[in-house]
Parts: sequence; structure tokens; C-alpha cells
Amino acid sequence: MDNHFENKDGDQNIAQGKNPIAKQINNYGVPPETLISYAEEFGVTKSALTSFFKILEQEQVPSWELDSKLREIAERYRELLRRFQTISSDDPEVRNLKAQAKGAIEDGRFAEAEELLAQARERDREAVARMKAVIAEQQAALEKRQLSEAESCRDQAILQQLQYHHVKAAEFFKEAVVALPEERKAERAECLGAAGSALERVARYAEALFLFKQSLAIYREIGNRKKEGWLLNNISAIYYSSENRVLWARSD
Repeated sequence: MDNHFENKDGDQNIAQGKNPIAKQINNYGVPPETLISYAEEFGVTKSALTSFFKILEQEQVPSWELDSKLREIAERYRELLRRFQTISSDDPEVRNLKAQAKGAIEDGRFAEAEELLAQARERDREAVARMKAVIAEQQAALEKRQLSEAESCRDQAILQQLQYHHVKAAEFFKEAVVALPEERKAERAECLGAAGSALERVARYAEALFLFKQSLAIYREIGNRKKEGWLLNNISAIYYSSENRVLWARSD
């Protein structure tokens, strides 16, 4: 294609000439037959091509950059239209708005397309806000249930402790840990420590030590120095008992 855009009158603006068709389309002095060829090559509508020229005129793009800029705009235009081939929304109104926007873009009515896409975006935004509110409400209800379940587990654990069923008590304390929301760190650490203490009472030291260390890590994370000291004492006591058992075994 001939990419020379000067008309036969030299640098005269074609909009000032006598060709009414070209005057309607551009101010670059491009002959109508060239415009038709561009539209066919780019795979765009004539009205879209008209809008391309208006964009370039507003940006005051010089004539020697016209060809490259037209091709750049045309590629973006085609890319945008390809995006409309698959619309992910399940909302019929959003789909309808985007279909209208696609038609407006094909015709080069970009301002109208902007408004239609803004309406689609706002409709999605409002739906997202409503859904987030529902999720937050459900999350709050879920947390209350989790806390209630954890409380029941702890009640069961204490009930087992008063009957000297320490192993069962430890199991219920561990169930409470599982039931508690992840962010309830202090409660989780407390239940882990309680489970360790219950197992320590029946000399299941290895299991108790494992639980104490988990509890200690959480208390250190949240900065509870008092509980950290309590656990370190318990851990030291287990190690001390273990060493004594080894000595006793050797003496026997």
C-alpha cells in the first residue's frame, strides 16, 4: 500500500479542499480510496477508521507517523474486540451492556463504549460489595460456631480431668485446638498447653513435650512472656524427669 499521505496540492489540508467525503473523514490529506484500502487491510469498519483519524488529530500526530500510529490503534482495536468474544459474567445485564459496548467500539463510538463499560463495571462493583457483606456475615457466624464448639470441647476436657481421665482430657483439649479459628492464637496455645499438662500427669512425657513446644512457639509469637516462662518450666521439668529416669535405670 502507498503510505504517502500528501495530496496533489502539496501540504494543503484536504479538509480545506473540495472532496466532501475526505473532509468528513480526516485532516491528513488521505484520498478516499486509500481510506477504504486501510479499512479493508486493518479489518475495521469505516466509521471506526474515522474515529482513528479523530484520535490522531486530537493528539496532533504528524503525517509522517500516521501509518504506524494507525496500525497501532487498529491492533488495539482488534485486540479489544477479541476480548468481547468471551464474556465471563453470569449477569445478563452485564452481558448485554458489554454486547452494546462491543457494537459501539466496532462503529468507532468510543465515548459511548466507555459509558456502557462503566455501567457494567459499576453493576459488578455493587454485586461484589453485596457479596462481600454476605461473606463477612457468614464468616462472623462461622467463627461464633467454631468458638462454641471449642468451648464444648474444653468443657468435656475439664469434665474428664475431674474424673482423673487425663488422656481423654488431653484429646478433648486437642479437639478444641482444631475447632478454634486460626487467628485465635492465645486460646490455641492455652489448649495445647493444657493437653500437654494432662499427658504429663500420666507420664506420657514425649507427647506432653511435643504439645508444650507447640504452645511455646505460639506464646512467643504473640509475646506472652508470662505463659512462655510457665511452659519453659514445664519443659525443663520433663527433661529433668527424663534424666533422672535414665540415672535410675542405670543404677538398677
